[in-house]
Amino acid sequence: MQTWKTRFRRIAAMVCALALCASLLPAGALAEPENTPEQASSSSVASEPEKQPADEGVSTQNVEPEAAPRSPENVKTVYSDSEKGIEVTVNTGAVVERAVKFVIVVNGETVAENVSVDNLAIAGTDVTIIADQYKVSTSIEGGLGTFTYTSGNIYRLIPTENNVTARIELTSFKTADDIEIAKDGTVYGVFSWAKSNADRDDFERTLTIEVNGDVVHTQTVYTPLTLNNVLGSTTQYWFTPTSEFIAEVELSHPYALDTVANKDLTIRLTTKCPCGNTWCECPGGSACTCEPDCDCDLCNPEQGNTEIRTNYGVIEYKEPSGEGYNLTVEVYVNGQLKTKTNQLRIRAFEVDCLNFTPADGYYYFNDQNSYDLITDGSSTWDQRTGYISIVGDRDDNNILKIYLWTFENHASLDVERRPGEPLDDVTGYMISYEAYNPETKRNETFTYEATSFLLAQSQMVPTNTGVTLTPICNTPYEVSQWSTADAYTAVTLTGSEGQSQTEAYGNQATINVDNTGYTSVMVYIDSLRGVTPPTEDDLTGNKDNIFDNSVAVIVDCVNNEASHDD
Repeated sequence: MQTWKTRFRRIAAMVCALALCASLLPAGALAEPENTPEQASSSSVASEPEKQPADEGVSTQNVEPEAAPRSPENVKTVYSDSEKGIEVTVNTGAVVERAVKFVIVVNGETVAENVSVDNLAIAGTDVTIIADQYKVSTSIEGGLGTFTYTSGNIYRLIPTENNVTARIELTSFKTADDIEIAKDGTVYGVFSWAKSNADRDDFERTLTIEVNGDVVHTQTVYTPLTLNNVLGSTTQYWFTPTSEFIAEVELSHPYALDTVANKDLTIRLTTKCPCGNTWCECPGGSACTCEPDCDCDLCNPEQGNTEIRTNYGVIEYKEPSGEGYNLTVEVYVNGQLKTKTNQLRIRAFEVDCLNFTPADGYYYFNDQNSYDLITDGSSTWDQRTGYISIVGDRDDNNILKIYLWTFENHASLDVERRPGEPLDDVTGYMISYEAYNPETKRNETFTYEATSFLLAQSQMVPTNTGVTLTPICNTPYEVSQWSTADAYTAVTLTGSEGQSQTEAYGNQATINVDNTGYTSVMVYIDSLRGVTPPTEDDLTGNKDNIFDNSVAVIVDCVNNEASHDD
């Protein structure tokens, strides 16, 4: 019995040795006949051999040439960009070798092409891809092989043929997304999220829409792993319904989305009363039986003597018991004056002296530079209680300016001039951005002038939207440089003549706050430059051909109703 065991061990050793030798032979020496063109075109990935059942008492472990040990001399850098945090390296020095060409694409741009690397193991090579802020996609082109994810930053490349191309595509994670939620032509609204430090953007969630208590639609959306809404500051996810629904929506998880209990989200919508009156008191929903231009009491509640109805909200005030004060109320939407009352005579220094209720779709940010009260003295208005104090002559032309916005997610923008001459020659700036208009039920460009450089008079701007700043300067100056604070990680500033890190160049700058985590941002006007205005001869003769088509001045009409060209 002992002799038989010894002979068996010798036979087994010989079999293993022969298997090892066979595995070290050049590729194709013992291979099956090559695939026909038809067979080769049917697959770009090599198939693994079918595993056979093991015989009892005999090991069936395959003996393959090992990949070269990972040491500094065996590691080749295929591509590196320290600014973007990208590095691609490959392990070389194998016994049975292959040559591979690498192609690397970052956000659609080819940054490395046909980078040839030799001495890669036919049995498999480790490729390390360090790109923490990017989605990684790998593939094989121009031949047979596999290129798949292993763990951590390691990907396994098995080049079955010589000179195949290993393709690596890196795509930046989204920092925000607006996803239309619709079914069979019915659009319920837009689900939005914003997170500047998202570690991924492809986590799958199920979003369910309920209308008046009934489930009407489910849709898959993709977001980061976690999203949080911190009351009073950060809003990382929200839903904007279409105009047929009440603007206020109910979220099943209003404060956080995660990967377990709060993975999926239900959005509960209520249909508006169809009467169209902004002062309507009908709650809408399935119980509403009103029609357009309805004359019921809810759609047309009795109007008090001291109530003023506008398309943007309702003003209510108290008549004075004594002499009272003059007050004119102006309502602005996205910086533009929309309506103005006649001069009122109101009571002051009491609660409910003047209240304002915004119409559906208009947002009023209490205590965030949401009003100006222009009087001879230091006067105030508490929007929550309606308490107003007016310091000055009772018969002065006192003015209350109320500022409304058509976007909920916002940041306050403070534009400051660097101290010293000639920056005082910047007298103001124009603000321009695109936002939804509840009156026309479409996105439009809103443009208005700001003249204050005080922090207390900062402007409200939408997040995840380009906000263009154009300075207003005394002749003969224009702005040459802008800048933001170094600490902003989710704010981009671009200039009409280029930008570099936190600086923007040119007489026009565009800022985009791409995360609602910033409740306020600051932009500085750093420097001016002199300009020479064109003479009459320059304009009429156009000797320098300033613009294309031999014209010196272009008039750009911003009237959305006009259809003519510039």
